Amino acid sequence: MKFLAGFRFKKWASRLTLIVVLPLTLFAVAGVLWLRTSLPGLSENFTLPRIKEPVEIIHPYDDDRIIAGQGAAALEILADRSDIDTLVVPVGGGGFIAGCAIAAKDINPAIEIIGVETEMYPSMPNALFGETDRRTGGYSIADGISVKSPGERTLKIVKEHVSRIDMVREDDIESAIHMLAEIEKQVVEGAGAVPLAAVLADRDAFAGMRTALMISGGNIDTRLLSSVLMRRLVRSGRLVRLGVQISDLPGNLATVSSLIAKLGGNIVEVEHERCYRDVPVRLAQIEVLIEVRSGGDCHPIAEGLADGGFPARILSTDYGAV
Repeated sequence: MKFLAGFRFKKWASRLTLIVVLPLTLFAVAGVLWLRTSLPGLSENFTLPRIKEPVEIIHPYDDDRIIAGQGAAALEILADRSDIDTLVVPVGGGGFIAGCAIAAKDINPAIEIIGVETEMYPSMPNALFGETDRRTGGYSIADGISVKSPGERTLKIVKEHVSRIDMVREDDIESAIHMLAEIEKQVVEGAGAVPLAAVLADRDAFAGMRTALMISGGNIDTRLLSSVLMRRLVRSGRLVRLGVQISDLPGNLATVSSLIAKLGGNIVEVEHERCYRDVPVRLAQIEVLIEVRSGGDCHPIAEGLADGGFPARILSTDYGAV
């Protein structure tokens, strides 16, 4: 029966002309007409092209049907865990949190709804409290909620049902994406990771609460995801670049490599340089990119190299030099 219904819907939908409004960087997909513009409330003004068929504009968030549909996510969570007392939801234009707030409050009026935005786009707090000193704009990793102004409908709902709006930094969002990938094995886009970012940034504010996080969306570019994962390895001290001075004699590079291995480091990359102005002519500078198990492991390796007669200093991250 479900298959038959799905077949009928597909046959009916195949006769539709869909106009999808997306950023200029996205590519076309067969059967869909893409406009190089955006809707009101986003970065540019929307201009409808001249087409013969009747067209209905469906706003991406400021539409009662969109709000109602997105509220189904809260219904699913509360069906599984009716005992939660806090729901943390990403906020862009407000459609998602508005729908979730209405649905959740209908089931449990005492539940607390908390929204999360990126600091680069504080559009909801600006609209709620009339703040004009905080500017919106820039290239955020949470591009799915990078909205300059919320909807009229969503703003009213947020005012009535949402307890507060937290804002998170870009590096907090990166940390959340990395944690979800490394621990939960989930690929999550920046906009979907902001609820976890808010909890990580202010754990005391959520201490003692039965909290559900709306982790929504996995539409992240693979190159961006790769960059986030590698940057996090660097920031956590698990991927470290060491600068080591050695005598420019045969065998010294092999000795350093062997010593790093004995100290627990895995060499990823080596650069050998003799021409730096601050390197004496009888010496050579090597830069070694190494992997370690945890952030603190880079210091014993640098100290071990120094004890072995090879002065070393940490060149990357904020872990200083030996």
